[in-house]
Formats: sequence, structure tokens, C-alpha cells
Amino acid sequence: MELVGHKVGAYRILSLLGRGGTAEVYKAFHPATKRDVAIKVLLQEVSQDLGWVRRFRQEVELLGKLDHPHILPIYDAGDYEGRPFLVMKYVGNASTLRSLLTGQPWPLNRVVKVVNQVADALDAAHHAGVVHRDIKPSNVLVTPDLKCLVFDFGIAKPFRRDDVTTGSNDVVGTPEFMSPEQCKGDKVDHRSDVYSLGVMTYQLLAGHVPFTAETAVGILMKHLTEPLPVPPRGVALPPAVSGVLRKAMARQPRDRYETAGELASAFEESADQRATVTLHAADIRRALFPTLGIRPWARHFQRPGVRLASASCVVGLLLATMYALWPDSKTSIAYGPPPPASGTAITQNDSADPSERAAHQLQAREPTAPLPQPSPPVARYATFRIETSGTTSVFLDGKPAGIAPGEFRSITPGPHVLVLDAGHGQIHEEIVVATAGSVHILRYDFPRPRPSAAPAEIREWTGTLTDEDCSVSGGKMGELHLECAQRCLREGKRPMLYSRGRLYRLDGLDKIDLSGSGLVTFMGWLEVDTIHVTGN
Repeated sequence: MELVGHKVGAYRILSLLGRGGTAEVYKAFHPATKRDVAIKVLLQEVSQDLGWVRRFRQEVELLGKLDHPHILPIYDAGDYEGRPFLVMKYVGNASTLRSLLTGQPWPLNRVVKVVNQVADALDAAHHAGVVHRDIKPSNVLVTPDLKCLVFDFGIAKPFRRDDVTTGSNDVVGTPEFMSPEQCKGDKVDHRSDVYSLGVMTYQLLAGHVPFTAETAVGILMKHLTEPLPVPPRGVALPPAVSGVLRKAMARQPRDRYETAGELASAFEESADQRATVTLHAADIRRALFPTLGIRPWARHFQRPGVRLASASCVVGLLLATMYALWPDSKTSIAYGPPPPASGTAITQNDSADPSERAAHQLQAREPTAPLPQPSPPVARYATFRIETSGTTSVFLDGKPAGIAPGEFRSITPGPHVLVLDAGHGQIHEEIVVATAGSVHILRYDFPRPRPSAAPAEIREWTGTLTDEDCSVSGGKMGELHLECAQRCLREGKRPMLYSRGRLYRLDGLDKIDLSGSGLVTFMGWLEVDTIHVTGN
């Protein structure tokens, strides 16, 4: 029930500000201090859940430790008819960052300002031993002058920096902004907030989150398996921003920025560079056609058959025009004096004057002017010769270009975004300016990855071979999953193992007996999310 008009503790409830899945937020008045406050009260039905009550009281305890200009402060806490509540600062002219998002990219300078303030708040929380675990636009208040306040520490957890990870195996958070370790239900530390801040930065820059799906499980799987879609399509961004987003949202926590402040500093520095934009043909067509205002009769040209006939007519017209303008092959270009007319001969008159005859002989000995030689063709392209210390994937202007070391020809002159991915989180990105007719020799050295540590434990594993989709779709154990695994093998892909509610990659598939039709059993050891098979 709503509490408008009631008195909660020493506070008189004035109006309802908002309602979520677990609590309601009211505007209230405190007579003793003559000021408005915001009161967050746990819902009646949720207050019967001891787990949520424990989280609510933990939020009060954690917020009591935090005092920062970009964290919404609390003033008081208590219980009202068995429902816990906490009293916070009321910011009358503020709204959540989510309510300001319209699906369009934000200006880069505004994104930098928001990210810097949220990063300062997170660093303060992490320094106090608190990890938020639910950083997203809905939990950031923004004033008209773009001052940000982080709030809602309802699922926050305390941690110590000397701990490897902290938390529980519960999967909590918002799927679109959860880190891979949160998606797997693993324990998390402050670097999980760095990942979530990277996702929020991506949403502000692109107008949408990087991963979406029809179900929450589908979004979690994309965080765990799919590559990050950077740079965002159709958005003018400096190339270095893509590198910042890749590092902030690295799949392994050790590959991310160590603190939120490091992410904000790198992002602000990269924002000062010149911006480029990545466009696809579909994006250009969707943007251009509404502007042109195509009439209804012209829409018939969008049919496949009409398009083919129109293209054939245009090509035929071009060929006919070229044939009509092409010079006749019998026409020749002569240099020097014209040749004598047909049927005439040049003879020397023996009775002519000796001086005239000498002049004719001197003119005959003079060499004729040489014919002009055609100039050499002008080079229109450049070549990149990329030398690397190992096999490296090459991406040029956001598109796969091949494998280095090797030569890459037909490079158009001008600036290009070159990205080298040597694996194991080793990525190099820079802008290379190509010059027509030149061969650019580019050398890069990547340190060799450290060898994997020896297996800590070799044990028996039992599960069902499947693929990424069937692993989370339910289905009968051994039937639907086996069909998915067989499809993987037909398509040349590696099936995965579904065991105890989790999905694992397999190294050494040839050592597993695949002749059965149900569960498979083998020996192996686990490294992160990959099982190294040692035998049956």
C-alpha cells in the first residue's frame, strides 16, 4: 500500500517518487530540520523475505561508510510496521540518467563528464571496501548542470583488495550491464564495476548497449562468448576510444583497467583525438531514402526483378556510349611533315642549281623529331608490409584484412585504423597514413604468452556434449544436446560440455569416446572455463 499522508518515523510522507521491484521511494518532510528528504521503504511482500531484508540492512551499513560528493548520502534508517526504510538526500531537480537516454548517441564531451564523475564515486566506494555490482544509468542521478550522484547499493558487497574475489555464487545484477564473472555466478571484485562502467560508456556513445537478446540468459551468453562490437556502427568516434572500450570490457578481469579512475583518464585522453565514423551500406540506405522522399511509384524499383532489369539497361547504355565515342582504329596520328600524295615520287633534278641540291642533301641528313613517349601510369594504391613476431590477426578500418606477417596490397591513400590482435589480450591499435605508390614496412613485437600453469587437479568429468544455444535451452539430457553436438561436428565447430548447470569449452576432444548416445565421461583438469582432456 502507498504511504502518502502517513508518518514514517519522524518524517511525513508527501508523495510517491517511484516504485521498483523491491522498494518504493517517497518524498517526505522532516519537521525538525525543515527540509525535504527521500525515503526508500521495502515493499510489504518483499519484507517477508529475510534475504532481501538482509541486503537492505547491508545497503544502509555500506552507505554509512561512504562520504563522497558523487554518492547520494543517507541521513537516517529505521523500521516502519516491519518494513525497513532509509532516509536519503532529496535532489528535486534531478532525474535518472536512464530517463535522459533517447536511443541516440550523446556528445563526446558530455559522456566524458559523466564517466569522470561516476568513476570518482566508484573509486571512493572501492577504497572503502565496497563493490556496487549494479552500475547502470538507472542508478545514476543527473542534475540539469550534469552533476552525477550514484545510488542504490542494494546488492553491493564488501570486499578487501588483498582478497582474490568476494561475494556469493548468486547471479545478481542487470544482464545488459553484468560482467562475465557475474554472468557465471562467480565471485567478483572491484573490476566487475569497471566492466559495468565500460558498458554504460558504450551505451552513452552508441545509443544502445553492446549485447541484446530476447531473454536474459541469451544476454548473459553473449557477454561470455561473443566479441565486443566496436567501434559502434554509424557513430563518429576517435579510433583510440575503441581501444579504451575493449580494455574496459575485457572478458578476463586481469585484462581490464585496475581502477575506474584509470578507465576515465584513458577515455578522456582518447576523446581529444580526431573522430572517424564506421558506416555500412544498410545504414546509408536507411538514412538517405527517407530524406529523398521517394514517391510510391518509385518503390517498384526496389523489387529484385526490377532492380536486375534496370541494372542491365544502365550497363547496356554505358557500353553503347563507349562504343560510339571510341576512336576509329584506322585513324593514325602523324608527326612531322605530311607524306607525299599517292602516285607521286620525289626525284632529284640533275640539272638543278648546285647550291639548291646541297640544301636538299643537308635537309635529308637532319634527323626527324622523335615521337612522344607515353608517360608511365600513376600509382593509385599503397602496400602495407606488416612484420610481427608471431601469427597475428589484422583488422583494417574495423574489417578483417588477413593474417600477419604478410603483405596487404591495394590500400587506398589516406589515414587507416590498423588493429593487430595477437591473442591472449594482446591488441595494438594505431592510425597509419598510406601514401600512393609506397610500400610501408610496419614491424610489431608482441611478447610471448606465458605458458599455462600445470593443472591443479585432474578429476573425472561427466556431462553432455552440446553447443552454446542448447546448453541453456533445457531439453532432454542426451537427445536434444546430442543433436546440437552432431551439428557442431558437421559444421566443423567444436562442441562444448554441459555439466552441472554450466557450460565448458573442451581442449582435447579427440581423447573423448563419442561412440555413445548419452553422457560422456573422461578425465581432465579445469582452467577458467576450459577443460583440458587427459583421457577416458
